[in-house]
Parts: sequence; structure tokens; C-alpha cells
Amino acid sequence: MDTSGILKSLSVSPADERGRPNSLNLRGKAMESLLEMLDACERPSSRREYSRWQFRRESIEMRLVQSGGSTNIKVLTRNISRGGLSLLHNNFMHPLTRCEVSLPHPVRGKVLVPGRVIRCVHRGGVVHEVGVRFDQPVDARYIADVDPLDNQFSYAEPPTDQLSGTCVLVSHSPEDGSMVRQALGDTTLSFASFDSVAVAAPILFGADLVLLATDLPESTPKQSVGALRDTGFGGGIVLLAPDREPRTRLAVLAAPADVILVKPFEGRELLLALAECQLIAKPAARKAAS
Repeated sequence: MDTSGILKSLSVSPADERGRPNSLNLRGKAMESLLEMLDACERPSSRREYSRWQFRRESIEMRLVQSGGSTNIKVLTRNISRGGLSLLHNNFMHPLTRCEVSLPHPVRGKVLVPGRVIRCVHRGGVVHEVGVRFDQPVDARYIADVDPLDNQFSYAEPPTDQLSGTCVLVSHSPEDGSMVRQALGDTTLSFASFDSVAVAAPILFGADLVLLATDLPESTPKQSVGALRDTGFGGGIVLLAPDREPRTRLAVLAAPADVILVKPFEGRELLLALAECQLIAKPAARKAAS
């Protein structure tokens, strides 16, 4: 795509480097217009391991490590995934260039993430789109501020071959049991269903995952999670919320679970939620506690 005409129409004006929000000196509506056009021309890919989320930041600090020293620049960003970042710059960046980007985390503040440039594509005029691959996966759902009740998860497709162990459903809804049983057919997860935490207690200690309905009779989501942990269960918990109403949102966000999945959901979404819980959220919680 040739963006030279676009940039000209956006009136990109020269400015002192210290006053630029990014290397392209784009901000506000001009920045949004360029990013919207890039997104409109994007072709979906089925080869991605991780989901990509819109991550439009006017000014992200980046350090390029090159022979003879390092260079600090400010760039605007386009999107982010657990594995990498897409950004726009006014010059070519050589693939394999080592770098470090400063990303905002809602809990930890600014996080310095090392990585390397894996591609640089000339989009027109002075605009170059740069792909950065992180050395280690990042918590992209939090960095991109994805709504925890939006049924969006880190994996682009369910890694069914990596899901294993025992999954227990605690719900009083027969429909939940049918949906979960059908969805787990392509995995090696064993499955058991109960209508209360008390009835499920005898097998919970050896289970790996629990799908916990948040509308159990005479129990709040927080109380249900507490009762679940009181049995000695130490695995991952996915809360099944009935809707996204404000009252429900407050209740489920107050419960110390790992992942939230909102009804109605498809089998694919359920598998993505289980993968988020077992392969990402729970290992991260263990690491943080160690």
C-alpha cells in the first residue's frame, strides 16, 4: 500500500525531535486516520499462534541496540500480541536488530520488554511498519486493556493438543454440561460434572481445571471460588458468567478466579478460555507466587 498521498493529506509537519510524540510526528486524528487505513488493508492470517489486539499508542519508548552503541527513539504502535508488537517508524530498521520497548502494564507500571526486529515493510513515503518479536511472551491481554468479559483470549486458535488432565464442571444447568462435553471431544481432557462444589469436593483435589458457574443458588461468585479453594483445589478456575450486565460484572470481577467466560459461548471460545487458564494464567500465577 502506498501511503505517501495519505501522509501528505494528513499534513505531517516538521518539528524539533524533542517535541515529537513519535518519529513520524503523528498524533490525534492524523495518527488514527493512518492506522485505520492500514487496518482496512490488513489480510487475515490463519498461521498466527497468538491473537493480535489493537494497541494504538502515540508515544512508546524504544531502544535500538546496534554495533557501537544504542539509540533511543519514540514510536507509535499499531497492535500487540503475546509474542510481538507492530509499530510505525520513519526509517528502515534492519531485521535481527536487538531492541527493548517500554510497555505500560496496568499493575506493574512500565515494563521493559526485550526483543528483536523480525521484519520492516515500507508502507509509502517515510512510513515503515516494523514487526518486533519479544524474547519471552508478554501479558498482552492486560497491556492492551482487553475487557476480561469480552471472551477474547491469547491464543488465535485452541491448542487442543496441549490441554490435558481433568476438567470439572460445577453448574446446575444441564445445557452447560452438554456444551462442555461436546467441546472437549477434540482434547485429551477427562470430564466430570456436578451441580455444587460440595458434591464435587471428593475429586477436586486431583483435578486440573474447574469450570465454575457464577449463578449457583445461594452463593456469590466470590463465595463459590472460596468454597472451591477450601476443598484443597489448586488448579485453574474459569468462571462461567451468565451475561455482561453491570451487576454481574461487579460480582465476577470480585471473585479471585483465573479467567472469565461469558454465556452464550461456542465450543471454540470454551477451549480458548481453558487454554488461557491452564497454559497462561495459572503458570503466571505460580511464577508470581514463587
